Amino acid sequence: MTVALVVLAAGGLLASGLGWPEALGGAPVLVNFLQTTLPAATGQGGSAALEGILSLVSVLTALAGILVAYVLLLRERSLAERLYRSTAGGAVHRLWLAGWGFDLLYETVLVAPFMAIARLNRGDFVDLFYRLVGRMALVMYYILSFTQTGRVRWYAAGLAVGAIIILAIGVAL
Repeated sequence: MTVALVVLAAGGLLASGLGWPEALGGAPVLVNFLQTTLPAATGQGGSAALEGILSLVSVLTALAGILVAYVLLLRERSLAERLYRSTAGGAVHRLWLAGWGFDLLYETVLVAPFMAIARLNRGDFVDLFYRLVGRMALVMYYILSFTQTGRVRWYAAGLAVGAIIILAIGVAL
């Protein structure tokens, strides 16, 4: 998991340079590339000052997260333990372990209705043909299983008779 996260973080860091804001003197390489395949945005962009402020807020938020992680995981491990053992910390921990509830939401909204429709549609008439093919294969298996006696001479004789029949059909046509 750590290797995957490091690779993703490095890729994100490298890709961030592709969309550097014009307000900060950058060239929007990624935006220019995407405009060749996607339609251009029709709305007016925000002001350069607003873009700079939002960029600053996002950088400060990331730095604050790094600082909190440093304090809780490296400096004051006991504070992290107390937070974890608190009621709110335990609830947050259970929520994180439950995948923020997305698996439950996905199961409830998408999987359960699809499975219910599939169960209702189990006897669909389109499946009848395929069930018939399966049953016919099973019947043919039972019939042909009686020919499996383990006697090699009979197998060879069957092959010879089959070859003669195929040759006769070829000569007749």
